[in-house]
Amino acid sequence: MSPVKVSLLLVLHHGVLLFLTRCCEGQSHMIGPTQPVVAMIGDDIILPCHLEPAVDAVKLTVEWSKQDLTPRFVYVRRVGVELLTEQNSLYTKRTSLSVSKLQCGDISLKLSTVKLSDAGTYKCLVPKFGAESAVQLAVGSVSSPLIELSTVKNKVVLECKSNGWYPEPQLLWLNREGKLISAEPTKTVRGSDGLYTVSSKVSVEKGHSYSFTCRVQQKSISQIKEAHIHVSGQSHMIGPTQPVVAMIGDDIILPCHLEPAVNAGDLTVEWSRNDLKPRFVYLRRDGVELLTEQNSLYTRRTSLSVSKLQCGDISLKLSTVKLSDAGTYKCHAPEFSAESVMELTVGSVSSPLIELSTVKDKVVLECESNGWYPEPQLLWLNSEGKLISAEPTKTVRGSDGLYTVSSKVSVEKGHSYSFTCRVQQKSISQIKEAHIHVSDDLFMVQSDTAVHIIVNLVLCLISVGTITSILFIIWRQEQKKTDEREMRMEEHSQREGEEKNRLKDELKNHEEDLTHIHQIIKNQNEKKKDLKNQRDKLNSLLQEDKAEMKEVTSKLKKPPKKKHEQWQDDLKKRMEEHEELLVITDKLMEATENIIIQMTERKVKLEKDTEKNRKHLKN
Repeated sequence: MSPVKVSLLLVLHHGVLLFLTRCCEGQSHMIGPTQPVVAMIGDDIILPCHLEPAVDAVKLTVEWSKQDLTPRFVYVRRVGVELLTEQNSLYTKRTSLSVSKLQCGDISLKLSTVKLSDAGTYKCLVPKFGAESAVQLAVGSVSSPLIELSTVKNKVVLECKSNGWYPEPQLLWLNREGKLISAEPTKTVRGSDGLYTVSSKVSVEKGHSYSFTCRVQQKSISQIKEAHIHVSGQSHMIGPTQPVVAMIGDDIILPCHLEPAVNAGDLTVEWSRNDLKPRFVYLRRDGVELLTEQNSLYTRRTSLSVSKLQCGDISLKLSTVKLSDAGTYKCHAPEFSAESVMELTVGSVSSPLIELSTVKDKVVLECESNGWYPEPQLLWLNSEGKLISAEPTKTVRGSDGLYTVSSKVSVEKGHSYSFTCRVQQKSISQIKEAHIHVSDDLFMVQSDTAVHIIVNLVLCLISVGTITSILFIIWRQEQKKTDEREMRMEEHSQREGEEKNRLKDELKNHEEDLTHIHQIIKNQNEKKKDLKNQRDKLNSLLQEDKAEMKEVTSKLKKPPKKKHEQWQDDLKKRMEEHEELLVITDKLMEATENIIIQMTERKVKLEKDTEKNRKHLKN
């Protein structure tokens, strides 16, 4: 082949390649999900959609729509601006695109707080490329089922119920091997909110043990929820094995639950004390508290947790415990002939105090502690923690039923000792202590608790004549004047200190306010700058719109006329939107400017006040 022919073929080859490249430019297409997107009510989800190959879509027109709506637009963006006026009100403040992802051709829609009505087919469109994709959204709602147990003659009836489902679910009963068992037909009710409630019952002979599973499932949203129950032929009550201990004024729980766990929401639950009339501390029948049969001593002080009842927990909450609450309580569920007995021990404690006095050549320490219940024991310990002999403990019980205990120990003067007074009550596991150190010069060091020291001193004044008495009186008068002067000076100094502290606090507050105001002014100036750029951009877009409108108007008389008229209508809408955005931007700029002026005036005033405070503090 001659060189000329080869050259011609190469030129022709490159021309064809260039032609094909030019023809393929702009043939971007839309990629969406191949399977429905599934979301639960209340979720925030993404409806995926992106251009392939990726191009910057920030300034492109992007439309998300739902054909069964009027207006149909879920989200519209033109020339980099969201057009809220064309958006369906059902989606107000619930849709958005990521600007950073738009730069990569990702025009996926974020839909917040999904509603049941959001389910359907969405269309993602970029008109410039004629590219679109359909996305199916399936909206679901689920909840865990609950199993309730009741007895009818010689049978135990289990009812499984689950509400708040969408789409309509299926309810199945399974045995412990996971195999389906026969049950009553499922009842289905759809509420005013569009959600479904399903329920079904299964009966079991008494005297046998069974394990069952209630399964509620919805395959189209891939959701399964289950509840399990074990039915024992001998249901029983579980309570505490040790006494429950509480302090006066506490809120406590008396534990009691059914084993195996069953829903006790509609069962009869009795809490009683046989030493009371009426004996009921708390009574509940068919899900209702019977206050008329309750002992008045427990009015508004007892309650059960409704949520825990569903799990078989019938523990009693007793508030503001009193000394009279101590005793034996019985927890009873008549349907199961199940009961549990427990003991409540009520206690009261306080820290002991040590007082010191001197009698001749001895130092007497007296320890006292009041407000105890049950009656406590008082012990004296030395520095090695060993018991020492002391006077017998005196015990007094007050009208409130609480005990006060006291005891004395004597110490020879001229020696150093360390002592501990311990008050304890083993039945409520409570110990309180006070410590004291007695030195040879009667110097006491206190630790852990307050030590009240009483030193009885006798001052003997012997008269040595009239002159001495007169001199003493004159000295006392002068001393009184001196004390008054010192007191006035001290009060003046105290007032000055308080004023100084007030000025310091005021200065600190002013400085914090100034920092905050500086930040506000800075932020508002940045906002003002952004709004100015936005206004300039909108003015530029309006100029382009007008130029384009002029061009369209000149072409109206030329074919295709219908296309040019449509073009003109689109331009008019776009110009209206840009003008509306411009008005909003101007208003925002005006409001921002007013805030800057107000904050600047506030800043100047604060700076003056701050400077004044600093001068006062220096003087």
